[in-house]
Amino acid sequence: MYGRVRRNGNTFDNMFKMQITEYSKQPNKETLNEQLLLLTEYVKYMKSNGVRVCFFEMPVNNKLMELPKARTIRNEIYKHFPKNEYDYILPDSSEYVTTDGCHLNTIESIKYTTYFRTQLKKHKFF
Repeated sequence: MYGRVRRNGNTFDNMFKMQITEYSKQPNKETLNEQLLLLTEYVKYMKSNGVRVCFFEMPVNNKLMELPKARTIRNEIYKHFPKNEYDYILPDSSEYVTTDGCHLNTIESIKYTTYFRTQLKKHKFF
């Protein structure tokens, strides 16, 4: 239906190297704190209006998952929104093909959407 994924090796390699460079850096602490405070306000507002909040992490290339940027953001989210107080959908352990390390191609998007929907049902969101 969607055909095979075609990837220009040089383009992918260059884009992926850029993602590795970016993910190898620590995020700017001030910016991260500002964003987390803003997210906290949004979550409080939604919860006060009866919305059930569920956190999840979009899949990226496995080589990026434990680099400093991803790990720091993940840990800060857990600090601000403890797992015993909020619902979390665990990251899918499947290895995903991406177009540049971060963005899923069409086939992989469908694969993740299926996983995500299954997890939402498991958490009784519908």
